[in-house]
Amino acid sequence: MKPCITNVTRVTIFVSIAWSRNGPGPNTDKGVTVNVNVGLAPIPTGPDGSRASIFNGLADSIWSGSKNKNAAAKWVEYLTSPACQDVVGQQGVVFPAIASGTRNAQATFAGRDIDVKSFTQHVEDKSPVPDFGQRCEIATIMPPAVDAVLEG
Repeated sequence: MKPCITNVTRVTIFVSIAWSRNGPGPNTDKGVTVNVNVGLAPIPTGPDGSRASIFNGLADSIWSGSKNKNAAAKWVEYLTSPACQDVVGQQGVVFPAIASGTRNAQATFAGRDIDVKSFTQHVEDKSPVPDFGQRCEIATIMPPAVDAVLEG
């Protein structure tokens, strides 16, 4: 049996193939601007006419082996606060878990003429996470399959 691939390893698909670490649109890494026309589409509806969201969040966890758990707890407390989430949202890189941060991200993306409705629609529709078994088996199959599609 193949080992279970975690969500952490899946991010390499985006970094190595179709996305810069700055997300979609103009790539400004290393001072070079390259305009890329990118469109986003919602996840298709299933046979019952509804969508299911596989969006994921970050865990606000502290490693059990941390040498400074108190400082780590303060850092996690800040990371999960509206103050931090609002700043993150203003950068327009991800959608924060706090509503005000997400509104900031939406405004930032709109200012860049990037339509992010395909991401935010799941929140508005309250799309559930799909329920399926054999998660680890699927996790070992999907990354190479997505790589093959994206690499042509």
